[in-house]
Amino acid sequence: MYTIKAQMRRLLYRLKRQYGDKMYMYQVTSSSNNVKTGEIVLTYNVYPIKRGIPLPKQLSRKFAYDLTFLAANKNFQYGAYYDVGIRDFIIETKDLPRSVTDNVDVDLGWHIIYDHKRFELKEINFYDYRLAMYIVGHQTTQALPFEWHNKDVSTQIEFFEQAEGVK
Repeated sequence: MYTIKAQMRRLLYRLKRQYGDKMYMYQVTSSSNNVKTGEIVLTYNVYPIKRGIPLPKQLSRKFAYDLTFLAANKNFQYGAYYDVGIRDFIIETKDLPRSVTDNVDVDLGWHIIYDHKRFELKEINFYDYRLAMYIVGHQTTQALPFEWHNKDVSTQIEFFEQAEGVK
């Protein structure tokens, strides 16, 4: 008979095999801003996750009120509709580097890039034995993901041991 821990590992393995997809977790390590130009420079630690489990997305429309909308007897009322997507993720903790699982706690300042969309972390729950994290992500459509695209040139160039035209 399997223990609960072994059953959870088997279930996570099956979910990752059937529904797992590539995603990235971003941790802001430092930020600096230029007072004259207003430019904010953020530095990130990026952790690739080979097989995170995305759960179905819930899309809803919200209305943001301006202060004049709430005040009584005002002639002009301002507000805007925007679409909000909430998506849940399950990430096995062993997919993160050991330095993160041992020393760093994942907090709400992190974000996830999945399918070229940015999801801010709104809730993080750890399963028993810290085997996996259940993360609730919040995405606003039409928001820029600020995604890093790193290219590894060695995977795109073929190297040969022969050279032509050498005397």
